[in-house]
Amino acid sequence: MRKILFSGTILLALFLIISGAVLSGMQEKQAEKPPVEVKIKTTTPMSIAYLEHKGPYSELEPVFNKVMSYAMQKNLELAGPPVGIYYDDPAEVPASELRCEIGVHVKGEPEVDPPFRVKEIPSQEVGYALLKGPYEKIALHYPEIISSLMEQGYKIVGPIIEIYRVSGPNIQPEEYLTEVWFPVAK
Repeated sequence: MRKILFSGTILLALFLIISGAVLSGMQEKQAEKPPVEVKIKTTTPMSIAYLEHKGPYSELEPVFNKVMSYAMQKNLELAGPPVGIYYDDPAEVPASELRCEIGVHVKGEPEVDPPFRVKEIPSQEVGYALLKGPYEKIALHYPEIISSLMEQGYKIVGPIIEIYRVSGPNIQPEEYLTEVWFPVAK
């Protein structure tokens, strides 16, 4: 009986030591990762030539390619990088029902052929952050950004807008730079 109790005590001690080491390592990794810096700004109006998309956000690469090819084919005068406007939360809306618009920032209001459209994103107050890394990891920062905005007394009042500042086929995903806008109001 004493031998079993002793073995159980050793196992418990080993478990606590290993758990403590794992937890300590996790805390160190979290400490290494700096918090996302969330700022507030008023944007300027932006015209975008875009396509609507309904379906999984994970299937957007062909949509981006189509938009960029069309912009080059039509010689649209670009005023900035590609843009994504995301209307639905994947945690609340089935993947097949997710809605977004994928476009490119253009000068003026060029004529486009259906199914392409042009619209102006109005000037608005946004909470924003600059995020580095692959697209599939961008949304992992959303809870932290939303929490920061709420702590500052803001509420989200519009769809999330992603501006793809550094991206493309010749850029490594770890080097992508995406500016994320959350339209806000107090």
